[in-house]
Amino acid sequence: MRAYAYAAHGAANVATLQNVPIPDPPASSSTLQIKVNACSFNPIDYKRRSGALKMIFPEKYWPVTLAYDVCGVVTKAGDKVTKFKVGDTVYGRVSTAYPNIGTCAEYTLATEDVLSFKPQKMTSEEAAAVPLACLTAFQMLRKAGFKQGDHILITAGAGGVGHYAIQLAKALGASKITATASAPKHELLKSLGCDEVIDYKSQDITKLFKARPFDIGLDNSAESAKLIKVVKEGGSVVSVVEGINSQTVREMGGNPSFLIGWILYFMTRSLYNAASKARVSYSFMRLQTNSKDLDEISALIEAGKLRSVIKVFDGIEKAPYALAEVEGGRATGKMVVKIA
Repeated sequence: MRAYAYAAHGAANVATLQNVPIPDPPASSSTLQIKVNACSFNPIDYKRRSGALKMIFPEKYWPVTLAYDVCGVVTKAGDKVTKFKVGDTVYGRVSTAYPNIGTCAEYTLATEDVLSFKPQKMTSEEAAAVPLACLTAFQMLRKAGFKQGDHILITAGAGGVGHYAIQLAKALGASKITATASAPKHELLKSLGCDEVIDYKSQDITKLFKARPFDIGLDNSAESAKLIKVVKEGGSVVSVVEGINSQTVREMGGNPSFLIGWILYFMTRSLYNAASKARVSYSFMRLQTNSKDLDEISALIEAGKLRSVIKVFDGIEKAPYALAEVEGGRATGKMVVKIA
């Protein structure tokens, strides 16, 4: 089968279309083989390919097929699978059980516990955009202690995680949603439910919001220090790009050395100290992929409360162009590759 994969870390050109064996699910397992209809890219894809994460998460097997998100049709199932059957259309973020088997391929593998049925209200391309980014937004809100009536600030509101976070906050009852984005994307964010959009290129949130009006800040753009300054005492800031420590790395399956642990400590201690001084809860959010949360997201999709903002690249041969948009910081919403 064809797969967009790499056999060494490096720049974009190390990833190529390759012929690799079709992966089979172990017979005595809860693993499914999926014929991929569509996949989508996230920033972790180019960071992993580049080698930026190799000191913390070294590759165990080569070559590595890119992408984590999938929507497709079940073609084989291990004998311990109970929820799905051959012919079902499913979606999800593939687990780390098969670390080198990604989703930008004609077939992939996934364990049953990370999949849900594709929402009827979405195309395969729209559904393939959802799992990693929307699960991240969903779990960030949970970790922040979000409750109905909260005023929330979301950075990078037009990105993959950000555009779902806006919709989730709206659906779950936020009193006011503020987000940052460049000026051309303001109308899009308002159409998703954002009440106030700040142009991060010309406006500084620490000057605009000296009164610290926010209950929660979600950091998708390495701006934790700014969010800590504008969230009220007793509030919460959650980041997916800053604040990681060696304990979190271990929980994610990494094995940081003593030196890496100290580097992470010195990189993050100023943020935790600033949060403590401001009396704000601060934390890094580690994504925990699971079908229960994805089922809840599916219900919101079917209720018409969530949609995917996507750009579709037709054909696996277009995968390099899709990932280039993510890596270049040009992406609005999610970049999706239609494979079947």
